[in-house]
Amino acid sequence: MKRVQGTAEHIPAEPEHVQEKKIPKVVTQPKEVFDHQYLEPLRGLIFLGNLQHEYELGGHSFLLKTMSEGDILRVGQLTKDYRGSLSEYESQRVYTVAASIVNVDGKPLLEPLSDDDKKYDMLYEKAQVVKKWYPAVVHFLHDRYLELEQSAIDATMALKK
Repeated sequence: MKRVQGTAEHIPAEPEHVQEKKIPKVVTQPKEVFDHQYLEPLRGLIFLGNLQHEYELGGHSFLLKTMSEGDILRVGQLTKDYRGSLSEYESQRVYTVAASIVNVDGKPLLEPLSDDDKKYDMLYEKAQVVKKWYPAVVHFLHDRYLELEQSAIDATMALKK
């Protein structure tokens, strides 16, 4: 057989020092930062105590949620001016209802003007709306909030058993 230049038969094998040597790949597992046995319980802590319930009053529906610690602290800040006055308990009711209300008749109590929560105090603004409602409505919603909060506490205590 005649060798024709430019064919595979004519191409000489590369010298051994030029040939690609196969280096075994070492696959390392990423370093585990967090033990996965604790992942689900941690996720549960994020939502533990977070309850919502819809209540009906006078043909209107009110969706309430339990408050976070941040909400509770903000209510404390907003009610401090009322401490020691005749309206101390009323201020607690108003700001608690404002913090816990998610929507009325399926619509938010008010829409934020900004996507940045730090620029806009939604709790204060929602309270301005709630302050225009009559005491019977605020008292009803506050009582429902207390029941909802007690449900969250009961559910959390049941987990301890």
